[in-house]
Amino acid sequence: MRRLGRWRGAVAATLAYGGVHVVTGNFTLFGAATVAGAHWCALYAAGVPLGALVVSHVSWDVWIFLVQPTGEIEAIRG
Repeated sequence: MRRLGRWRGAVAATLAYGGVHVVTGNFTLFGAATVAGAHWCALYAAGVPLGALVVSHVSWDVWIFLVQPTGEIEAIRG
């Protein structure tokens, strides 16, 4: 963010974070991760401490992978 500026850096980080999730082939996860990444980047750019954002990300991971996975329904039942 130092090189691009606070808000341009947030946009670049959001695009990178969302782009990494494209390779999963799960477009629900890609969309959700991009929106969540934009949220975290905006909060960081606004001055929220990084530690709080790490806690938020860990909570997100637990939710999206353990509590409410985004995979195929048949694959989960099988």
